Amino acid sequence: MSASQVHGPDAPTGNPPPHVGGYHPSRPASTVQFVQADALRLPFADASFDAVTIGYGLRNVADIGASLGEMLRVLRPGGRVVVLDCGKPDNALVCALFLGYLRVMMPLIGWLFHRDPDTYRYITASLEAFPAQRGIEAMMRRAGMTAVRVHNLLLGTMGINYGERANE
Repeated sequence: MSASQVHGPDAPTGNPPPHVGGYHPSRPASTVQFVQADALRLPFADASFDAVTIGYGLRNVADIGASLGEMLRVLRPGGRVVVLDCGKPDNALVCALFLGYLRVMMPLIGWLFHRDPDTYRYITASLEAFPAQRGIEAMMRRAGMTAVRVHNLLLGTMGINYGERANE
């Protein structure tokens, strides 16, 4: 998970521990910092960020709903959450072809590059268990996000979910 922090007169209190991604409160407002953190326990104060993003990671967290709740917690009113991940096409035939392709190609790629067909099988398994873009859309709404929408890419094999924290 990554987040960009804006500093200035309205900078958040409750700075994260010094080990978190080189965060430093004295950096100028024009500096964007990328921080790696636990998606279930973000080390930031409430309403600290204008945006929170996660790419190809939400399907690997232990509790997707809790992670979305944490993202919402650290957003300022009007802030945006953007989730990029593999998707499941809405069209049943395209979805079946895509998952079949992954079941064949991931072991082949693992064997070609690592001489181990199991190296990338987790990708297909994690995607099959993942609620994908439509499930994430519903979960974002349940977490309390507004202006929730989905943008499908590559026939829905990838998806970008957007959500905002309501202005208070």
